[in-house]
Amino acid sequence: MLRDAAGPYFPAKTISLKDGEQQPLRIDMTAKAATYQFLLAIGFVDARGDQHTVYVDRLGHQFETAEASPPDDRFRLTGPAGRYGVTYGNNLSRPGFSIETPASARPS
Repeated sequence: MLRDAAGPYFPAKTISLKDGEQQPLRIDMTAKAATYQFLLAIGFVDARGDQHTVYVDRLGHQFETAEASPPDDRFRLTGPAGRYGVTYGNNLSRPGFSIETPASARPS
């Protein structure tokens, strides 16, 4: 769920675009525990008023159904590994992960 400081961002707010207009969205995610694998599901209404949903993977590929997305290309996020004190982050457009060590776990 996309949230801001006041709570869930949608459905209370919408973004209306003119034909061909783009609006970037920045989404920051954290996990407290466990590992998560997901796609972005984007719902929209076309010029005729028909509602659609498109599923987007970490490589920017779009799919009509979530099941059509290859599992290896989905976004992944992990919470801190208590034993190791690190978080594994997605490498965005490159495959694999990088270790993101929180400041509290860095040696002084």
